[in-house]
Amino acid sequence: MIKQKSSKNKSSFLVLPMLGPDQKYFEWSTLLVNCYVQDNTHLKLLNHIFLEFDYSNSEYDVAIISELENRIFNDLSELLEVKYQKDDSMILGFNVPKEYQSDYDWFRYSKYSKLSPTYKNKVLQFHSDESVPGLIGIFQRSKTMLRNIHKNLGCMNEVCKCNHSTYLNCSKFNNFDFDFSKSEVWGAIDDKEFLK
Repeated sequence: MIKQKSSKNKSSFLVLPMLGPDQKYFEWSTLLVNCYVQDNTHLKLLNHIFLEFDYSNSEYDVAIISELENRIFNDLSELLEVKYQKDDSMILGFNVPKEYQSDYDWFRYSKYSKLSPTYKNKVLQFHSDESVPGLIGIFQRSKTMLRNIHKNLGCMNEVCKCNHSTYLNCSKFNNFDFDFSKSEVWGAIDDKEFLK
């Protein structure tokens, strides 16, 4: 999978939507550090989703932090398994919601294309802003995204899937507005998905 580079990890993009409706719900741009699928200090808690929130920045209003905690504890209390402080961060560990178990498993196997269509739509709704065009392009199997991948991999002279032309000359492809110089390719999950 290819998407724009971000300080957020794969779990934040593809697992976090299992717990809430959108980025704002989790204070994505301010308090949320990342989402993880494993906490190395709680190795017995497998099949969980861990969230790390950073409270160290004094410019964040106590009321915003309180609203976030109240919202999460009220809405997700039945899934909450562990809560603890780590330096200036709050760590919350949740059971995976039953309805998303197979999607969670596919994520852990690094099989992002196998996520259910329903869950893919939820992910896209969660990230409704303009910051994830690559994610959206891949999920929707955008042909213009495919052209850009071929262009940036130097494959434009290969015969395209329509078998009538090369990717360079095919009239069915348009450019996709995506900056590959600022992108990253997602392979298998790695230690960035584990809270240390």
